[in-house]
Amino acid sequence: MIELDPIWLTLKLALNTTLILFIVAVPLAYLLAVKKTVFSLLIEAIVSMPLVLPPTVIGFYLLLAFSPANFSVIGWRRRLTYVSCFLIVVC
Repeated sequence: MIELDPIWLTLKLALNTTLILFIVAVPLAYLLAVKKTVFSLLIEAIVSMPLVLPPTVIGFYLLLAFSPANFSVIGWRRRLTYVSCFLIVVC
């Protein structure tokens, strides 16, 4: 007999992910469409990152940004440098 636990787990995960993204994405889309704030360009760059860069590149930059070596005072400066270089590449 076929086990249905993996299918139910997949359906639960898909439903939860869809609901969370819907709750986050609809207000963000409204904000970007209607209001032009100071942070609109930054938010648009962050939202468009998955479309522009492959997931491996985004994962590499996240690993660099959140690695334990970057949590010192010098690490914060390095992390800001990585993030600013990343945003320059995206824009």
